Amino acid sequence: MKRLLYRSLATYLVILLLGLTAFTMFIHGVISLVRFLLGATLIAFPVRFGIDFSIALGALLALYRVASKRFINVTPSFKLAHEFSEGPWLHHDGDPRTSITINWFSPNPSPEHVEIINTRSGISKLVTDKSIRKMHHVQIDNLEPGTIYTYKITNKDTMSDQELKFRTAASNFESFAFGVVGDSQNCGGAGVSDWGYRPIIQSLQAESISLLFHVGDATDQGNDLRSWHEFLETSRAVISSIPLHVAAGNHDTGTRYMKDPSARKAYPDEGANFDYVFGYPYADQDREKDITPFKNRYYLVEYPGVIFLMLDTQNSKMAHPSNSQWDWMKKVLARIPDAWWKFVFVHRDLVRIRMNDAGDRYYVLDKFAKFILPILTKFKVDAIFQGHAHHYASFSWQPAGNEQNNDKTNAEAGKSLEFITCGGAGKHLREHTGIDASTVDLPGFHYQSNSSHFIVVQVNQSRCIVQAKLPDGTIFHERHILHRDSRPFD
Repeated sequence: MKRLLYRSLATYLVILLLGLTAFTMFIHGVISLVRFLLGATLIAFPVRFGIDFSIALGALLALYRVASKRFINVTPSFKLAHEFSEGPWLHHDGDPRTSITINWFSPNPSPEHVEIINTRSGISKLVTDKSIRKMHHVQIDNLEPGTIYTYKITNKDTMSDQELKFRTAASNFESFAFGVVGDSQNCGGAGVSDWGYRPIIQSLQAESISLLFHVGDATDQGNDLRSWHEFLETSRAVISSIPLHVAAGNHDTGTRYMKDPSARKAYPDEGANFDYVFGYPYADQDREKDITPFKNRYYLVEYPGVIFLMLDTQNSKMAHPSNSQWDWMKKVLARIPDAWWKFVFVHRDLVRIRMNDAGDRYYVLDKFAKFILPILTKFKVDAIFQGHAHHYASFSWQPAGNEQNNDKTNAEAGKSLEFITCGGAGKHLREHTGIDASTVDLPGFHYQSNSSHFIVVQVNQSRCIVQAKLPDGTIFHERHILHRDSRPFD
């Protein structure tokens, strides 16, 4: 983290020097021009004037280029100013059968310890994070598959040594369930009293899920530390025992959503809080400068017999042919056996449903779609879970000409993709209103609802059952998706 801080300071120093150079040469040129207009004799004035303004213009262009890169690695405001004790929460960095990563935050930097106990054998061990830091990401390895462990964090300055549990994945594929939420943003740092995410978390505690996925916009304002506190504190009852994996959303990583200037802490973190809090194993970090001035936040979660691709669509500038994410997706999917389940999580809704003035519904493709959909179709991805749109929708999309967009995909006609839009876990609690396929003339359409909701997906060898649930746990829509090997293309 110190390296990132030094890099940020060096970047801002370069920006300052370039700015001073541009300003100095501009003033020098203006003075020369004024003297010339007042009649002063200046030898080779056009040459000197041209040199001054050329240097000024060059410095400005360099300033723009350097400044546009400044957001790749910066110091998170979470580290600089966060005052709460947060956590713990879990995620997978390594093999979920034999490892777990435990995360927590202490306002006062200190070395801390995790005591972990195998409930089957009773064997315990103490893992120490000796680093003097506030944010702790401790990966624990050499665990036994399919085993329940208890753990507790000691030496925490503001939290009691509460004993918590987690379970490692089985050695081989076995039926399991995972949860999906999206857009849990809480209407600003202060939040709202009827925040829909609170009852959803309460219901998730009663679900038998092994993993929890979030399709982005976990927070409403990624720079607002109160917004992070609300999310982590509210989620703690679930994510302290169930590993959480989040696809980066635009609200998680942008500064323009800040409604309260005092919450900015005078620092444009542009996603640094997201990276600092979660510490996910991002892919292709060495290539991020080749694409945009934004950090790559795509990564892979492998489970026995299943892969979960966490894509990065948080900034529209990343919808570019040279994005290394597309090659990464192809390489990952190419090495996965056909018998494995393949699920994708992405924030921006790649395919969305719109309605015209006549009441007719149609599909619209996001600018990322032309890069992502052909890959997902080629490698027979089983389902795509997306957010950004604050509603629930289930549909089987085919590139059959009913989409209205300027960028047609190269996906092969007749090969449908199963989409679940699940962006209804946040903001104000909304009542259930649903529309089913009997009232909608749109190919592949199954169901749509504006209600607050979460998803539970039950997975076995031949099919997965996607259940959309109201905040109280009531199922309002169910979709059965056959495994690609069992579902021939039309």
